[in-house]
Amino acid sequence: MNIPFADIKKQYLSISDEINNSIQEVLNDTAFIRGKYVERFENNLSKLYGINHCIGVGNGTDAIYLALRALDIGPGDEVITVCNSWISTSEVIGQVGANVKFIDIELDNFNIDVNKIETKISEKNKSNNSCSFIWSTCKKYGFTD
Repeated sequence: MNIPFADIKKQYLSISDEINNSIQEVLNDTAFIRGKYVERFENNLSKLYGINHCIGVGNGTDAIYLALRALDIGPGDEVITVCNSWISTSEVIGQVGANVKFIDIELDNFNIDVNKIETKISEKNKSNNSCSFIWSTCKKYGFTD
């Protein structure tokens, strides 16, 4: 039996009118970069999470890079991340000059093994890089502060 990891088509079809209308609105206005639609997204996301500022970026790689720069992470620092993340996670850690410290995952859910984080922490460690798919685990164990 083939059980799909995620039925993206089913998810899309449930809100296809809203998605298609929104895309068509952007196309009609040729508002592909910045502008009122990005501003609306940033405002809505800020309200959703109760934060004062939100910056829309082109992709997750840019988001991680900007977060690391905002935290003043650079040469000589270490960042802990999971071994099963996309390559761009470790790529941007290196791009800011920091060193990657990989940590294993929990085999039952593929999230960061929080019991192994302390073994990787050193004086040089400045961040536990939590990609979105492991956010709930980090939040559960108090690694979001």
